[in-house]
Amino acid sequence: MLRKFRMNDILTKINTLYKNNDKTLYNFISQQLTHESNDTDFWLSLSIVIIKPPFGDEEKSIAFLHKALNIDNNNPIALILLALVYEYELAGIDDMLLHKIKTLHTDSNEINSMLKYVASWSYSDGKKDDPEMEEKLL
Repeated sequence: MLRKFRMNDILTKINTLYKNNDKTLYNFISQQLTHESNDTDFWLSLSIVIIKPPFGDEEKSIAFLHKALNIDNNNPIALILLALVYEYELAGIDDMLLHKIKTLHTDSNEINSMLKYVASWSYSDGKKDDPEMEEKLL
């Protein structure tokens, strides 16, 4: 039987462990990957916590983001965060993720603008050598 848990309780515990400089914090966050939750906000929150200092764990951040995307494959916030991790922590946004970001359209003009901006990262600094596409996305 799956253990029931509440997102707020876990995030509160993470906050408490952090404030107390508790050495078990990293392991506690990592253990959350074993949970089954359909709450995308939970997975997005954990992704952000684990990528930030003092941890900077890109691999676990990506794993949490994939948990969110397994629930909603077109979650724009998860895709934006995934692109951020790939672009600034790893080797850059891969073509599959770029395609998904470029073709996703939401009901929110703000989110659509963020998606275009994130996609433009792949065209900056000569990465794809297409300044016209970069300009179009911006």
